[in-house]
Amino acid sequence: MRMHTGIVYKFFDLFGGFIEVRVTHDDEENEHILRGQTLSLGQRRNLVVERCILRHQSLLAYIEHSLGLDRVTAEAQLYNLAIAVNPGMENHASLRAA
Repeated sequence: MRMHTGIVYKFFDLFGGFIEVRVTHDDEENEHILRGQTLSLGQRRNLVVERCILRHQSLLAYIEHSLGLDRVTAEAQLYNLAIAVNPGMENHASLRAA
C-alpha cells in the first residue's frame, strides 16, 4: 500500500491489480455526510463507494460484465476495500444511541 496525496493503492483480487482508494481524513466530515440521512444499507454502501473508490463506475462495470457478478456483490467488494482504508465510514461506526 502506497500513500500519495490522500490516495492509497490497494490490491483488488477480483480485478487482479491495484485500485485507487481515497483516504478520508476527517471523521467529522464523514459523519456529517452520513448523519441526518435515512439510508438503506445499499444506499449507504453506494455512497461510501462513490466517495472513496476512484473510477468506481468502470470498476463496477468490469466486475459485472467480465466476471459475471451482480452489481450488489460487486459494490460490496468495493465497499470492503473502502472501509479497509477508511474504517470510520463503516456502518456501525457512525451509528449513535439516541
